[in-house]
Amino acid sequence: ASVLLPGAVFYLSTAPNVCLVDAGALTLAAAGPGVAHPAGFPLWTMLGWVSTQFPGSEIRNTNLLSAVCATLLCHLLWRLSRRWMLRSLSPASGTGSAAVPPLLELGPLCGAMLAGLGFPVWGFATFAEVYHVTSSGLVAAILVTCHWRDNNPGGMADDSLIAAGGLLFGMGACAHHITAALALPALIFLAATRPSAATGMAWAGPALRHVGIAAA
Repeated sequence: ASVLLPGAVFYLSTAPNVCLVDAGALTLAAAGPGVAHPAGFPLWTMLGWVSTQFPGSEIRNTNLLSAVCATLLCHLLWRLSRRWMLRSLSPASGTGSAAVPPLLELGPLCGAMLAGLGFPVWGFATFAEVYHVTSSGLVAAILVTCHWRDNNPGGMADDSLIAAGGLLFGMGACAHHITAALALPALIFLAATRPSAATGMAWAGPALRHVGIAAA
């Protein structure tokens, strides 16, 4: 449901032609491939070029890229919301292993749908724009960092999860670096509130590795 519902809505409402804002320049850059206006948006341009290789209109395909990324964003928001709900129901287990009534499962789904079917998520899902590539990477980075924080509490940092979180954050920054910077406080907060980081600066090492991998 977290994929089919928003995916159907975004697909049916995707613009068939070039729209306003940056859509024309981005579509042209993807078809080249070329370089859009600063800062260039390299990740989006590469994904946009891949989308133009599919059958059909290049314009329509680049617009559909936004729809696909927005659908992924809604799914990730659902997973993140559900994880936080389960953790609140069973804080001792970290990830939340308590049995959840089916009706309660509607909470995270409704939250993700409210976010996805409101502006600007739905609005920018209908034509070529970079924001949902960035947003998907950032929410995925937060989700992976939550997994790192809630598992193995009190132990050593799981470098593979930190690396994955940093990579996802860096990929989001490759699409739109200004928007990506907004996620830094959330990632630092998650590192600082890990049970093993309750005292001192134990969180600083994983946080710095996170940012370092993203910058690389």
